[in-house]
Amino acid sequence: MRLRLALMPHHPLLADHVARTTLRLSKPQCDLESSWEEEDLTKATIRTINLVYAETAAVGKDAGDNPHRVSHLTAPGFCYVFPLLKQGLTSSTARGNEAMMVNGLAVISQHAALRGQTQDLFAPDQLHPQLFPIDQMFRLLIDLIGSSSGRVAAACTVALLETARGAARAELAHDDVLCLLDGLQSPLEVVRDAALRALLCVVDRIPPFLEEPEYALNLTMRLYVATFDVSEDNKRLAAELWARLPRAEEWLSARAEP
Repeated sequence: MRLRLALMPHHPLLADHVARTTLRLSKPQCDLESSWEEEDLTKATIRTINLVYAETAAVGKDAGDNPHRVSHLTAPGFCYVFPLLKQGLTSSTARGNEAMMVNGLAVISQHAALRGQTQDLFAPDQLHPQLFPIDQMFRLLIDLIGSSSGRVAAACTVALLETARGAARAELAHDDVLCLLDGLQSPLEVVRDAALRALLCVVDRIPPFLEEPEYALNLTMRLYVATFDVSEDNKRLAAELWARLPRAEEWLSARAEP
């Protein structure tokens, strides 16, 4: 709660709404101010996510009265808002509101698309890819793709690929890659398709993991199995990915030797 103004200095009122709604969603054991609980939690969640969209995603699209207004959050600010987005977008009650779902996903897409400095992790713009919760973003979006349809599923895919393109601008953590590899094991064709497309976005960041024996074997096996996908489109994507990782072929050949 006390961090809200430090992490969201340009959005003080929004920070209050985010902090209070996120605390309520977390169901703390302590007592909350009674005024915070006057509004139904589902309605408060939908309203707050729509406010986040209006303040950080919609403003940038509308020149309006001040086209130079700072609308987006920094990476630390986005991290502060992300638990609200995650809990709201996966809530069984709030998910019935398609407009809120699309707005929440637009917030993720816009912030994933921001292109700050990558030379310095502590650059003043605070938009370095490694400051974003990439692995949690991947997991959330892959889960939503598997349980959504229509406009929401399309928005999830856009957000996932934008997140992957943003993540590819800096070194990846092993957990980031593991989230996408897990998507390859989904029984849903659409999830495997999205995971493969995201892996293609970050393919240039994968080779270092193929130099580490503790990661390389699992990575190689997952990618190789994907080339036998029952879907022809997924098989094509997996073959393209495999062709761009010759080191994986070397690992496979080494394991096949007697």
